Amino acid sequence: MASPQRQYVAISDHALQQTVGWIAFAMPLFVRAVAFLHDGIWTTNSISAYYYTNLRDVFVGALVVGGVVLAFFPSPHKMDRWLSRIAGVAAVGIALFPMSIEEGVIDWVGATTPAARKAYVQALEHGPHGPLHYHYAFVVVFFAIVFYLVTFRFKANTPADPTERKLRRNKVYAVCGYLMGAAFLWMAVIWLRHHSDQNEMASIFYPETLAVMAFAAAWLVKGQVVLKDRPRTAPVAHPAIKVIPAG
Repeated sequence: MASPQRQYVAISDHALQQTVGWIAFAMPLFVRAVAFLHDGIWTTNSISAYYYTNLRDVFVGALVVGGVVLAFFPSPHKMDRWLSRIAGVAAVGIALFPMSIEEGVIDWVGATTPAARKAYVQALEHGPHGPLHYHYAFVVVFFAIVFYLVTFRFKANTPADPTERKLRRNKVYAVCGYLMGAAFLWMAVIWLRHHSDQNEMASIFYPETLAVMAFAAAWLVKGQVVLKDRPRTAPVAHPAIKVIPAG
């Protein structure tokens, strides 16, 4: 009796790239909207602070799935494969090693007095959570690597005879890299201002979201959600003409 043949499912590189892009694009918007509508949390000072809301499973799940896809993403270049693996592990670390919680991190509309805000933060601090004090190390590693990949490595595989749309995609990668760099500078300015005024809890939610959105846009373009290459048309073969000598 012949053994049954196994059926394998092939997933294209573009599908994997689109998966990373869509997760990065949707997660910040989804957690912000649902946390406000469901929990009454108007804003947080970071995307990572949504770990302490009812959106924890969405936040952690999105980062873990995106990190795993990124870690096992195939690439013809060995260096790119290793960088993607490290970035994927860092994304999982961001999810499993949360930021510290303190007053000002989460703005809950139900906490209308200083005492209520303090009690709310203490409840979150003493609730179940992953190990602290490692979160920002994973964040720095992740953003540094993906910035390098988007800005420099996405254009490295340009063929000698690129299509017009490939050249357009390269321009998009450059713009996304510039936006990520601008977001990092924005966050640095906020961080410096926060340390000059210890009584103010600075928010990096918007520059952090800008960096994530630029990262997502680069991966969606690389996955050819837009600017997809058209199939090259083969030259038309003209029929040979038989020449009959006169006479």
